[in-house]
Amino acid sequence: KVFHGGAKRISVPDLTKSGATSGIAEEGRAFWVTPSQESALGFGKLASKTPAISEFGFTPKNPLTIEFPVKSILDGSFGQLKIDALNKARKAGHDAVIFKQAGNLKLLEDEIAVLDPSVLKSLQR
Repeated sequence: KVFHGGAKRISVPDLTKSGATSGIAEEGRAFWVTPSQESALGFGKLASKTPAISEFGFTPKNPLTIEFPVKSILDGSFGQLKIDALNKARKAGHDAVIFKQAGNLKLLEDEIAVLDPSVLKSLQR
């Protein structure tokens, strides 16, 4: 299971609204999810004072996994790392990019950029 935080619950991801919550449109078209409900809530608070969490099944066929160092968060290079990874993944035909923090000191939960919405299935009740 993965979660998306936003202004309202959604059942069908819309890549044309990429960056609407984070304001980070330069990352390109992707639908962002996380395995952490708490992190999704935090992202949702960027979009609304009363955020909603959407729940999805996640079955990628060809994901790219990127391990990023804590240093990239602290020195501000994580944003560019994401952009570069998304461009690489698109060129290689990956359906998602999974960003995992390397090391034991966890500052961020995993973030997943879904490039092909068919790998998500709404679990809304």
